[in-house]
Amino acid sequence: MSIKIDVNFSFISDTKRYLEIFDKQKSSRNCPDPDSCSKTLRDYHKMLWSKPLPNGDKMELNEDATYLAWKDFHFGSDSIVNMYFHHISVAKYYLTDELKNTFCQKYGFSDFTSFWRDYLIKSYTIGGAIIFPKSNSINAERGKMLKDRFDLTLECIRLYYLGKESPLFAKLQANKAFFDLFVDFKQYVKFFYLQDLVNSDCSEIKYFNSFKDLSNVPYPQTERDWLDLYENQLDFVNRRNKRIAGSIK
Repeated sequence: MSIKIDVNFSFISDTKRYLEIFDKQKSSRNCPDPDSCSKTLRDYHKMLWSKPLPNGDKMELNEDATYLAWKDFHFGSDSIVNMYFHHISVAKYYLTDELKNTFCQKYGFSDFTSFWRDYLIKSYTIGGAIIFPKSNSINAERGKMLKDRFDLTLECIRLYYLGKESPLFAKLQANKAFFDLFVDFKQYVKFFYLQDLVNSDCSEIKYFNSFKDLSNVPYPQTERDWLDLYENQLDFVNRRNKRIAGSIK
């Protein structure tokens, strides 16, 4: 049976008990992960990325015990937007009651839990997800080195294709066979519909907020940091969803 991709489908809706747990505890901290639990997300990844590669090969993904596989590659899904609301230490020091009220007032929510719930529903669409190889995990390393910032991750990938150092260079080098599939950075960007996160010639990243230093990435601290991160991430997800929808018509 063929699969029709709905770019507005939220993967938390077919992640068992996600919203039930969220509504009960008013937090996503102990909710099951859609990246591993949503069958629809896996189906969408399988359909979207099973296509010709820039190196002349064709990726044809199949489900396996690890998630998705092709040839010697085993892939996992990764969310590429993150607001840190579920990080206890971040919330304790930076997510103040004043900031929560600002979010609610600016975006028209009666309480922060409703705002958070809405963000999760919007961010867990296909525009907010990508696949990475599971061995030599890029996902784990970028979480440790870059606080899960995908804009900074993409800058590291850009630098990798130029042969330049970054906090992720060794991990990306360990995944050379994967990145060789795309030949160069422009074609990696095009393959994964990431054009709205770079300038026209892919020489610069459009960062989610003003912090661009790869050497010591902080969590968002100022109100402007938080608002920019929220608005720019969801804008990117919306644009990528439209780009994906246009490509599959």
